[in-house]
Amino acid sequence: MTNTWNAEIWKKEFLLASQNKDRNQLRKLRAEVFQDTVTHVGNSRYVSAGKTIQIAGEASMIHHTKFYCEQISSAHTQAEMQTIVHTINGDTLVVAKSLLDEGLHPAVLNMASRQNPGGGVYSGAGAQEENLFRRTNLFRSLFQFAPYAEEYGLDKSTDQYPLDRNWGGIYTPQACVFRGTETDGYPLLEEPYYLDFIAVPAINRPELGTDGLIVPYLVDATKNKMRTIFRIALANNNDSLVLGAMGCGAFRNPPAHVARIFHEVMDEAEFKNRFKKIVFAILDDHNTGHKHNPNGNLQPFEKEFQNYNKNEEEAQEKYFYGRI
Repeated sequence: MTNTWNAEIWKKEFLLASQNKDRNQLRKLRAEVFQDTVTHVGNSRYVSAGKTIQIAGEASMIHHTKFYCEQISSAHTQAEMQTIVHTINGDTLVVAKSLLDEGLHPAVLNMASRQNPGGGVYSGAGAQEENLFRRTNLFRSLFQFAPYAEEYGLDKSTDQYPLDRNWGGIYTPQACVFRGTETDGYPLLEEPYYLDFIAVPAINRPELGTDGLIVPYLVDATKNKMRTIFRIALANNNDSLVLGAMGCGAFRNPPAHVARIFHEVMDEAEFKNRFKKIVFAILDDHNTGHKHNPNGNLQPFEKEFQNYNKNEEEAQEKYFYGRI
């Protein structure tokens, strides 16, 4: 078994297509990565730096995947702690790996398509879920809920896409991350790692008011989606989360408002201080600089959460000294 993937060559071709603004070539190159990923996952192994690396635990991952289509019970036993919140200009999986290295048990938000697993991954789309599918075996977990499951050698589940509009979500435990970032040419990693994922879709192009904010009835729906993320994580004993600018790319949600909604849900009694860390990993890319996010997605989230940790520390101090 030989390694036919050359990350440096792919990276050069991708950079050239980017410079030429050749969208068709960019999509073609991304689609090639996914096909290569499917091949390696089908073989349950790949070669990196001359070593054969096993992609382990797939059967367990698939078997223990959970499909949610109703409101999840809010009952949980997770101890209260002081949550630290960060906003980072960083790659989702790289940030999640850093939490693993700290000894945490993170869940990663897959900002998913509601209609079909992987969104436009076959055609080389560049959004976050497609990126995750190119770099992991996550697709094997989600494809069991698609009509074409059997084409991939999977048992077709009785649960099927599309995901429920309000409460839909999928929990995938211990998917294998075995490719690096797009910037690095999707290299095959010498040391793969394993992460839990929560797939929840944002609202696609929500109605906005004259103030540019999401209209109230869709704010409630967005909050329910965020609550679903947090409840799934708590139900599965994740102590930290890697989130993102949910729906603020191709789905055209205004980032400042989404950040504020996240903040409000995080401050609800059910979720406040239930996680050790919540990190918003946000990369400003081709889906930023538009009418709904002229300043990108990172800046509005940084602004919303810039004083979060400070305010929490002050609140803790007041509580402590008030008991003396």
